[in-house]
Amino acid sequence: MSSVAFFAMSPSPPIAPPRANETSGFSPDGQQLVTACADGLVRAWSWRDETPPLVLARTFLMPAAAFLPEENQVLVADHTEVSLGSSRGILLLERKIATPGSLRWTLDCDRRRAMLISSATPPQLFHPKDLSRINSLALTDATLRRVGYGADGRFILRSWVEGSPQTWNVGLWELTSGRRI
Repeated sequence: MSSVAFFAMSPSPPIAPPRANETSGFSPDGQQLVTACADGLVRAWSWRDETPPLVLARTFLMPAAAFLPEENQVLVADHTEVSLGSSRGILLLERKIATPGSLRWTLDCDRRRAMLISSATPPQLFHPKDLSRINSLALTDATLRRVGYGADGRFILRSWVEGSPQTWNVGLWELTSGRRI
């Protein structure tokens, strides 16, 4: 049996957030990893070396975080607000919201819209550059978290359960109107 490298690059040093990781995402250049942890801290890790992570100077309530492309900025949400910060830890902008449940971000393919997905409320669309809210999506069952963007960023695919006995359904929603098509 020949020894062939399974991975294209050598393994990175271990990344050990002190608490459970809620969400994570890579920077556009692939050099950093952002983690949002149960301890309320958002960290930007240089995952290819052993430098300590940069920590945003705020504590969040069960945060979700994602990198925005080109600007190398971090989008953060918790139960009370959405925030935009630099990957160097500087708060740039924040907006008050009320979003309970487990949270995660998903961005459309061209990164012009950010969807905040909650386990307890319908998904909300934001402009990631100024954090203005576009709309909430009427997605029938807010507890189902699986959402996928269409390749053109205009539609999302979502599953939900309805009826008795329960039946799984899959549908498409248009992002501009927030309605199922």
